[in-house]
Amino acid sequence: MPPFHSALQQRFCEGFSFYPIQSLQQHGHLIYKCYTPQHAMARLLERCCRPLHINSQYAPPFLRKLQQKDIPAAGELLGRLQASRRLLEAHLGRLKRRPAVYKQLLDGMHIFKTLLETYQQQALQRIISQLSATPVRSGRRRYLHYPEVSPAQFKQVQTVIQEFVHSVNTLYIFLKNGIDKGKFAPLHLLPTERESLQLLVKTIGAFKALQEKNIDLLEQWKLQTIYINKLRTMN
Repeated sequence: MPPFHSALQQRFCEGFSFYPIQSLQQHGHLIYKCYTPQHAMARLLERCCRPLHINSQYAPPFLRKLQQKDIPAAGELLGRLQASRRLLEAHLGRLKRRPAVYKQLLDGMHIFKTLLETYQQQALQRIISQLSATPVRSGRRRYLHYPEVSPAQFKQVQTVIQEFVHSVNTLYIFLKNGIDKGKFAPLHLLPTERESLQLLVKTIGAFKALQEKNIDLLEQWKLQTIYINKLRTMN
């Protein structure tokens, strides 16, 4: 039995009484036999295999979204949060009587600030680092290699984002109800302070929508990965 260069070659030749290894060539996950010295099989198979390179299709646009939209939006939200908190502290600090909602508001903003900073640095930045491509050289060719992502890894990232969205929603509802339903009335907010909180609510809602979009994009990517893995198994 001749030496096989890969497990795929061995599988291809199972059941044959002869092993035409010398005349077989491999391209990615495919093996083919050429019947003429001049052919363009590699180019043809590259086109056929493109759907299998799932990470190179999904990773670049997802990374661009994180870098160009999510990270800047997180920075904008942090700045908006700090500005609103300073404005409220300056006004409410002069009140002789501080309603219970005063402490709830400032504590909620402080907790959310810590949560957002952690999410930005340890979740979004880590996702970017893990999904970023590595330059690879193959002969004269240079291309970008994107790391494989398993369905379990997708689920883990989705869970982190979902937990963050849940926490965001808690503050979002608290602020929105406080403004719209008059629960902040005891604070005697000035128009500028009320406007600052309204803008904060709008910014939180926009950032929350970005993260919910990430969950949907990861779900699409995960389902396609599962599908491609099944195709590879059948091959």
